Amino acid sequence: MQVKSIGAKITFSGNYSVPTKLSIVNLLVALTNERSRENIENMLNSISKLDLIDLSIERIEIYGFTKAVAKKIYAAIQFALEINKKVEKGFIVRNPEDAAKLFMHLQFEKQEHLVVVGLNDYNEVLLNETIFIGTLSETIVHPREIMQKLLFKNGIASFLIGHNHPAGPATPSKFDLDFTSQLKQVGQIMGVELKDHIIVGDYDYISLKEKGYFI
Repeated sequence: MQVKSIGAKITFSGNYSVPTKLSIVNLLVALTNERSRENIENMLNSISKLDLIDLSIERIEIYGFTKAVAKKIYAAIQFALEINKKVEKGFIVRNPEDAAKLFMHLQFEKQEHLVVVGLNDYNEVLLNETIFIGTLSETIVHPREIMQKLLFKNGIASFLIGHNHPAGPATPSKFDLDFTSQLKQVGQIMGVELKDHIIVGDYDYISLKEKGYFI
């Protein structure tokens, strides 16, 4: 399985697709004009993912845009950030790609977040909640907290977990794999199946199911 590239990771479409940096350039050029292409490319090459959160109209102007054009670009980026925040309850998870869409908002977090998503028998989202914020480790993350959230919500038959690696690759650590294995075993005992663990990195994401860690 190839690691899923999410390029500059701004989502502009209503179906939560993840375009490449090139497509983002083209979208912003279409929003402004062809003469802006070089300035747009310079801006995207100069700023990081986390810079997008604090990007202002004034800072966009620094890259050679007029205030009117800078306002358009700013509005487009804010729209993209808003789309990425959450997928609504009732969203159906059919495959690992769908599962990844539930966690793409984590790409903009500056700290590690662990999110649990509860699904019903039809793989519809019933629960989407952040469990931990901070550095994930065995001293603060325990399956009991996740299972409590799931078992107190009626109708949950299975679940997903996801977390981010801020400013780093999505490559799973030994702790990530050990924790996933432990949580899968606990879920089997409790009758709530762990479907997948999605790790969101700086420029990629990984589905541990697609990587072969789920049998």
